[in-house]
Amino acid sequence: MIGVTRKPYYSLISDPDSLVSEFGSHGNHIFLSQLREAYSANTCKSFTIKMAAEGVLHYSIDHNYFRVQGDHFLSASRQLHATGYIDSTQLTKSICIYISEATLAEAFTILSAGNKVEFDNHLDHYFQYPHFVDHLNCLDNSDLSVMLRRLRRNFSELKFEYFDEITEEWFYELAEKVIFFESRMCQALEGLDCVKYSTRKETFKRLYKGKKFIDEKFLSNPAIAEAAQFCGMSEFHFYRTFKQAFQMTPYKYMTKKRLEYSARLIRTTSSPLAVIAASCGFIDAFTFSKAFKRHYGYAPSLTR
Repeated sequence: MIGVTRKPYYSLISDPDSLVSEFGSHGNHIFLSQLREAYSANTCKSFTIKMAAEGVLHYSIDHNYFRVQGDHFLSASRQLHATGYIDSTQLTKSICIYISEATLAEAFTILSAGNKVEFDNHLDHYFQYPHFVDHLNCLDNSDLSVMLRRLRRNFSELKFEYFDEITEEWFYELAEKVIFFESRMCQALEGLDCVKYSTRKETFKRLYKGKKFIDEKFLSNPAIAEAAQFCGMSEFHFYRTFKQAFQMTPYKYMTKKRLEYSARLIRTTSSPLAVIAASCGFIDAFTFSKAFKRHYGYAPSLTR
């Protein structure tokens, strides 16, 4: 395919020169690209979700750098300073989903009307566009992640009949899932002892950066001071606000990550427990077994 194939709710782009005119829609639209290199200087004109079906995507949003690949997706609000690029010897398949302000506003109005008892109305001031926090997310078991995985799989397998069936209702369903997903982040914001919303938002952005550092480095058991320094906070401030936002200390969060990873290794490999303990950053098998039993309620040997 050459250039752009455009349908009502999605476009397939195979020409990098098309990015300037095509990316950054104000309406509900999905841009699918198959490119080796590309650059876009205005990639966040409305709320957007960005994923890589294959390869790596690079974004700079409000002076923050994001590398999007694998089981991760980037969610970002409208930004004046947002660029994106692809630079690879291999074909990169990217997905950029734009949801209009009107669709998000209508979805929130319906959800906050009391029909969904699990949604807290006191969060409404966090959803006044464009107050989403830009962040890189892991595709987990949430309804939003399930929907995005299906989208990514169909593009990876080039099943465009799936995209041909997308309607405006699909975007309303997506907007609903985005609202619930983002509300989890806002619940964390609610826990911060900051008077101004702008201060809470900036603090949470730094906390999320520190949390991402732990997510990437937990196996090496980094000091909390390293995570605090990485996100530009003092160690005590990082510890205190992390605990407020995520209901656990940074150390307990890192230990939880290590134990969850060790449980996967026990279930999926035949490695001795002592080897698994060492690979997960525990000083010995006894310490590992004690921490594992405290967390799960049973010995690691029973997992296998």
